[in-house]
Amino acid sequence: MPRACCVPGCKANYKTFEVSAFRFPSDERRQLQWVKAIHREDFTPSSTSVVCARHFEEHVIITEDSITRPDGTVITAKRGTPALAKDAFPTIFPNQPKYLSKEAPPARTNPQERKDKMLARDEVQFQVWMENDMINSFEEFGDKFVVSDVDKISYCIQVIREVLETKSEMESESEIDRNSECGVLWFCGEQLNMFCKEKMRYSYKGIHLRQQECNPIRNDSSTDPSLKFLSNFGLWLKSWEELEMPQQGRTLAMPVNGGKYGDPFIFSKQDLYSSTTSKHGQTETSAFDHRLLNQWDAAMSAGVFKYSLEGVETKVLPGKYHIVIQMNSNRNVLRRTPQAIVDVQQPFDPNKFNFTKVKKEEHLLQLLYKPDLTKKIEHGEERRLETGVGSVLINNAPICSSHSLLMPSLSQCLSQVMTGDGLSLALHVLLLSCSPDLRVAYNSLGGYASVNHFHFHVYYLPFKLYIETAGCVQLAGPCYTFEDYYAPGFVFQLENGDIEQLSRRVMLLVNMFVKEKIAHNLYITRGKCLDGKETGEEYKTLRVFIWVRKFISGIKDIKGICAASLELATHVPVFSQDDWKSVCEEDVAWTAHSACQKYYDAMKPKVISLFSSVDSTGGLRKEI
Repeated sequence: MPRACCVPGCKANYKTFEVSAFRFPSDERRQLQWVKAIHREDFTPSSTSVVCARHFEEHVIITEDSITRPDGTVITAKRGTPALAKDAFPTIFPNQPKYLSKEAPPARTNPQERKDKMLARDEVQFQVWMENDMINSFEEFGDKFVVSDVDKISYCIQVIREVLETKSEMESESEIDRNSECGVLWFCGEQLNMFCKEKMRYSYKGIHLRQQECNPIRNDSSTDPSLKFLSNFGLWLKSWEELEMPQQGRTLAMPVNGGKYGDPFIFSKQDLYSSTTSKHGQTETSAFDHRLLNQWDAAMSAGVFKYSLEGVETKVLPGKYHIVIQMNSNRNVLRRTPQAIVDVQQPFDPNKFNFTKVKKEEHLLQLLYKPDLTKKIEHGEERRLETGVGSVLINNAPICSSHSLLMPSLSQCLSQVMTGDGLSLALHVLLLSCSPDLRVAYNSLGGYASVNHFHFHVYYLPFKLYIETAGCVQLAGPCYTFEDYYAPGFVFQLENGDIEQLSRRVMLLVNMFVKEKIAHNLYITRGKCLDGKETGEEYKTLRVFIWVRKFISGIKDIKGICAASLELATHVPVFSQDDWKSVCEEDVAWTAHSACQKYYDAMKPKVISLFSSVDSTGGLRKEI
């Protein structure tokens, strides 16, 4: 007779009922998943502990074995002892409340099948694109461009609207009628020149296909040679020599391949948004928002993540702080096992998991910076971000929709210790969005960081957070603190759009915390100016929050409510139905307060002393 089922309230295999039973898996992660699933607190399964078949869906119980003969016929035989599918776990609890039962997630498809499906989809999309992109007349010239009056897209062609004629057979500039009232587009070999009203405006060199570099122009005799460059798939400009800026013009963006993982997103200072609306959940997006969200959704549709987010619930707690709670039961079970942390400056270990080991499908964007060559460089402003500055990856166990990882200098394998360049990139990324929903978060080692590889969390949350408009008072110099908040911390803001100044100020504080081995959390969001004088419905600055807190050593445990960067910012993920139903503002406030208050009180005098010695640029005065 099978052993008795250990699920509370189950009568299987007691006297009258007799059903199959399955031992707990030996794998520690899956064993923990089973224990949580049966809702039995303080239970450690033994070698004889079992769960009966009544708690598993039929499709995960294997009752037959089959074999295919060489001639193609299939022989099926009933198993003497049923077995479970590889990733099965109990999901049905008939003698307990209904909300404890749930459908098991569908089995993950074979990685090769997913890859083949994605390649087939991309091929279909490419063929459709090629068909739609064919250009046979100059009338189609403007139709094949995407016109944008708002978004400033790097590596685009800016043309004055008087450009009306093309010349395809000219062999030299001497044939151009420089007195023509019309503009002239001249394409010869691999160079496109634009003349308008007696002056050469632009010269583009080195045009080539991203995937078919050996054939830079589509071989189609029906297409005017001066227009063939428009037919290139994913046009890329190797080098760009700007000879003179037109006084007036419109941005006509070349079509780019936005459907491939890890494609570059090229940006400059002109792509940054100095202000946004204060209303959350708006549909307006910037070029960056559009690319990131579309790439993230495509990755979710392709099954790259460990789970879907269909069951994630959100609510706002009643109370003074309007804390946003999100329920995500999958993350606590299916996420990567957090690494053991023992020090704020723990060295990077290449033998442990790091983000260079993720699949290429997890790469969303490569961020490339195009400096303003016409602007005088001061304080190293334009030197900080020159070429490839970072990557955006999915978080394959996301807290919420759009949850991604911002990786400054991914290949350098830096440990999870903040740098000025990394913080500067994070500030740039937030300013690339025209939405107040975009947030950036950072957890130090000992501050609930899971992986010792330098990264930020990036995500969109369409809810107002208390800290966006929370009252603040000046501590010293550019450093502020909360006027009335349960998680005491230090606050900075972006002034006059000077990103590097803000980065230097914040890094003074971060470096002090690292030197003293104090764990810390950081959160960046759009918000009201700290002086409280700002009115209207716009957010005209960035707020940067830093909390010092109790060091969490070893492998972090995220049962219940934690006090990491999101939670300290009033965005609280929970991972069980019990917490979802019982959590209240007092619980969150007590958890955050107890993690931060003692360390804030200890560091406050040092912070005041530090910023009493800071000059207007954010650096220490010479005499210090």
